[in-house]
Amino acid sequence: MSCSCGCGKCGGKRMKLKGKSIPRSTDIVFIFWEKNPLRPTSLRRIRKFSIVGSASPCRSNLVIGKSLVEAGRCLLKNGFVIVTSQTPNGVSGFIVFKRRGRGQPNSCCSDSHLRAPGIKKRSSGVYFADANLICSGLCSGKDSNIVYDWKLTPTDIRNPGNLRIVGSSHKVGNNTVEVAGTGTFDLNVSVTFKCTAGPLVTALCRSEATVRFTQ
Repeated sequence: MSCSCGCGKCGGKRMKLKGKSIPRSTDIVFIFWEKNPLRPTSLRRIRKFSIVGSASPCRSNLVIGKSLVEAGRCLLKNGFVIVTSQTPNGVSGFIVFKRRGRGQPNSCCSDSHLRAPGIKKRSSGVYFADANLICSGLCSGKDSNIVYDWKLTPTDIRNPGNLRIVGSSHKVGNNTVEVAGTGTFDLNVSVTFKCTAGPLVTALCRSEATVRFTQ
């Protein structure tokens, strides 16, 4: 018996596969096949699958389409369950599961953060967000994809003076912002980190900081 709901979910309910019930904490994300371990050939989501034996990915065989996949070495890392597998015809690869209870999709970027205090002064009128991108597990990312959204609020609302952000307050891959004018103000930045695991899994994590400056 196989499930056609896609990605291991059937309306958020538990699934009956081969007489076994898959717990809601387990969700199949994608399968990665390779004929040569050094040359990946495909990456795709599992649309139809069934489990033979135990409901645990680490102790089960899977049927992907019409192929029996024998579960091999199992690794739990950063909220992902990675099972190396081999089909009867010798095609090897690995299957990646996401543990929804403790490993949300954004778990691979959740270690990303702003180093305290978050915003620092670089030079006269120029400030930067001290962002630290960390992509863990199967994920990877680039500083050039980090998004910065800036906001300036004068502390004296009744007399804001001529304080303003120069240019766009929305920046991608550029962690600096220029402030014109004089006075005391609260400078806020909302940073969006992006980590990916292949073309199918994208994680977004956000951090925010507000620091008061005078210039």
